[in-house]
Amino acid sequence: MKTLKPSIIISLVLIIAGINLLFAMPTNTRILIGPLFRGVSYNVTVHYQGEFPLCNSYLVQIVDAQGYSVAPDQIFQPGMNTYVFHERGPVSGVRIARLVESPAQGNITCTYDLVTPPDVKSGKFLVGATYFFNLFPTTPQISKLIKE
Repeated sequence: MKTLKPSIIISLVLIIAGINLLFAMPTNTRILIGPLFRGVSYNVTVHYQGEFPLCNSYLVQIVDAQGYSVAPDQIFQPGMNTYVFHERGPVSGVRIARLVESPAQGNITCTYDLVTPPDVKSGKFLVGATYFFNLFPTTPQISKLIKE
């Protein structure tokens, strides 16, 4: 019992010293220690106000320069503007946010099909950082009216 007390006291002192050391570190160092997921985040905002009805399903994607998804695709849901993707990092290269028609949809002909120019970013994507993309869907019919 006498040997148990000193070991408990030493353990408590070491725990308290470790906590103090963690809080004494600069903030940017603590950020790297804290998160369990060590990767790159991509935040894609789809600016769709529901101006025209949708009859197809669409996917929000983050892909590389070759068109391969770097994170699982997400189903576009009208009313949901923000989609968050994660990738192990750091990575260098090109990342493209895009809204594409779902291949599982089949051959449905709609009055209004969405056309969305992709948002492209290139460079080094760092661990712990979030990169923002914006997509502005429109329809060929509305695009044609705007050009005229």
